[in-house]
Amino acid sequence: MKDEDFTFKLGALLGFSLSFFPGLLAGMNIAPLAWRSLVFCIVFSLIGKFGARILLRMHVVASSTTIEELREVPQIDSAVETQRNSPTPNDGVATT
Repeated sequence: MKDEDFTFKLGALLGFSLSFFPGLLAGMNIAPLAWRSLVFCIVFSLIGKFGARILLRMHVVASSTTIEELREVPQIDSAVETQRNSPTPNDGVATT
């Protein structure tokens, strides 16, 4: 949650700064400049918050283990030997 709040505030600051200061230096009226800065502030803050949430979820999924460890190793050799040594029913007998 700290990261989401941090990116939310950082996005708001970035959105406000990108629209307000160039407009102020260009000599725009303050009323439309303030509204435009507010809209940019809201959009960038939401992008920052949800972008951080998505990236953190991706990181959690990528770092979690996907294969569970086996507690006991299965004995494959003994199972194969018993299948080879056991006679098969109908071995060499033709059925109609």
